[in-house]
Amino acid sequence: MVIFTVFSMSSIFWISENNLAFADSIVSTVSIPSCSCGIGYGPYGIGINQNTNSAYLDVSGGFGGQHGAVFVINDTTDTITGEIATNGGPGGVAVNPNTNKIYVADEGYYSTRPQFYPHHIVFVINGSTNSLIGAITVGTGPYGVGVNPTTNKIYVTNLDSNTVSVIDGSTDTVTNTITVGTGPYGVGVNPTTNKIYVTNPGSNTVSVIDGLTNNVTSTITGFSAPGGIAINENTNKIYVANSKNGMLSVIDGMTNNITNAIFVGNGSSDVRINPISNKIYVIADGSYGSGGTVSVIDGSKDTFMQAIQVPAGPRGIDINPILNKIYVSSYSSKVVSVIDGSSPSTSPEPTAPSAPQNLTATLVIAPDNYNYLTWSAPSTDGGSQITNYKIYRSTVSNGETFLAVSGNGLAYYDYHPANNQIYYYKVSAVTSFGESPLSNEISVKGPSPPYPPTGLTANAASPSQINLSWIASANNGGYAITGYMIERSTDNGSTWSTIQLNTDTISTTYSDTGLVHSTTYTYRVSAINSVGTGQASDTSSATTFNTTPTQPTGLTATGKLLQINLSWNAPSDNGGTSITGYMIERSTDGGNTWNAIVSSTGNAGTTYSDKNVLPLTTYTYRVSAINDIGTGNPSNTSSASIANTPTLP
Repeated sequence: MVIFTVFSMSSIFWISENNLAFADSIVSTVSIPSCSCGIGYGPYGIGINQNTNSAYLDVSGGFGGQHGAVFVINDTTDTITGEIATNGGPGGVAVNPNTNKIYVADEGYYSTRPQFYPHHIVFVINGSTNSLIGAITVGTGPYGVGVNPTTNKIYVTNLDSNTVSVIDGSTDTVTNTITVGTGPYGVGVNPTTNKIYVTNPGSNTVSVIDGLTNNVTSTITGFSAPGGIAINENTNKIYVANSKNGMLSVIDGMTNNITNAIFVGNGSSDVRINPISNKIYVIADGSYGSGGTVSVIDGSKDTFMQAIQVPAGPRGIDINPILNKIYVSSYSSKVVSVIDGSSPSTSPEPTAPSAPQNLTATLVIAPDNYNYLTWSAPSTDGGSQITNYKIYRSTVSNGETFLAVSGNGLAYYDYHPANNQIYYYKVSAVTSFGESPLSNEISVKGPSPPYPPTGLTANAASPSQINLSWIASANNGGYAITGYMIERSTDNGSTWSTIQLNTDTISTTYSDTGLVHSTTYTYRVSAINSVGTGQASDTSSATTFNTTPTQPTGLTATGKLLQINLSWNAPSDNGGTSITGYMIERSTDGGNTWNAIVSSTGNAGTTYSDKNVLPLTTYTYRVSAINDIGTGNPSNTSSASIANTPTLP
């Protein structure tokens, strides 16, 4: 084995020295400046968001009471543009490009402020503002961090707890804790298969976790202090750096078998993959005596290509595949080396395609209901023919997970959507060189009750009738509208009663009759289809007209000296407006004919003395109340007469 190692290293130097024109090389170095945090042992983990071209560098504090920081590097200019204070412990960094959140593990070894940040914290940074927005409590000694952007789950290895904490990226809370091997260190995620791989250097194993069930489904053996791990989801290969023997193990993700081992240098600690160029980069501390190295592996053949000398103490590595830049942090030298991963060629190397465009979704009601998705091809196929498209779906925005593989056509039918359920979709394009970023997000609602009607108008037509009209729902929910439910309120919408639940007519008018005059009624309308009753429309109110008063009661006629006195009770209902007077009618033929003797709109009293009477004559009376609307119905009748010879009252 030793002979093989020496021979391999000689070959490495020969390749590097005789193929410099074709080799990856360091193009710039970013120095970590002094800051208020007090830099101790320098940079550790590094994570890159290729969507924003930003690198996040975890810099540990020292033993002297300093806290740590996360520095932000602009990948385009390779300059530091921000600093975010954290704790003193070193740890890994991972980025969810879909949510633009950065997760930084605080292993806590150098923490001098456990009262504020104990040794079980993962910091959360908002990539839009580059500000600290959360601190999540996990197991003891968190170090490795992996993100599944498809499921928005974050996986954190806890060195001292022998566990993996599962974090929901929507709430940034721990939802599961999974027991793995001894001293879990590195974590890799395959979003395509939803498998998570965890290196356990204490037990020389790799644990395989099912991302759906959060169960360890397999334990792979045959490693020598495995540390860093990376996954090429395009080829379903897993690469594990072994720090003790300097080998890079290659695992077949289908069988979980180790299929190859490549020497990459003693003390190899971390590994990353450029999925576009299919190159693997492995950092090693002490491979060649002084400083450190980055070994470059050809992922198509799993063969060694070259070794790049970097400053002493390499600890973290990540790649911006779009810019084809590799960033290596060196904790002893307090620098970040930037490697150009471009390979010279007369024509561009094939890459993954760009994202599909103009994704749309429409609900189609047919014998089999389905959501009909269409999209446009990517603006570039990356130099290779598109073989298929992947469909991603969720019931929450930006939570899409893999649903199905479509052909290379530009449409997909998602059959039998659930009633009243909103679905969110994204699509990616796939070639032999990789999968594109996800397309724009689109949503569509499954069969549902209709949308609310609009333009509801209530108009009073009389003292007892209000007419309603409205505009039919703009969206019938996928099924024909069969009627409308009309509700009425007399307390301005605090309580409602249903006055019509009609599934036999689709008329958009209604007359509400039998109402009380001078009363305000509030209405709302909901459309109905075979799925159910939709949400109610906006409300509309109207007040029924005023009317004439009801009849007076208790009319009494009493004969006195030379006069007949009348008295009565006012109407129980004035018709909605004040009574202005009374009309008094008199009859001398028992009520066959009547003559108005008073038609007053200026006196609302309830007595009257008729002095224009003759002895020995019977007079019959009736009274009607008057308001602004008119004269109401007459009261009961009452009769009286006076004697021929007057008597004293």
